Amino acid sequence: MRIVDIRVDPATDIVRIHVTTAHPELSEQVAATLLREVNRFNIERRRTRASAERQFSERQREQAADEMEV
Repeated sequence: MRIVDIRVDPATDIVRIHVTTAHPELSEQVAATLLREVNRFNIERRRTRASAERQFSERQREQAADEMEV
């Protein structure tokens, strides 16, 4: 028997978490903890991506400004 089942729908990126234990309260706590961690991961990934995009844009802007000065 699986206690935790996590599936991601590749078409929508929706994460489905199903937790089954002998104690419904424990199942709920485990599922809530997993959901918090998935959200934390997604937020950190977005921040990292946004930072990389900002750095790229800044380099592109600086390069364009340098080319205009020449």
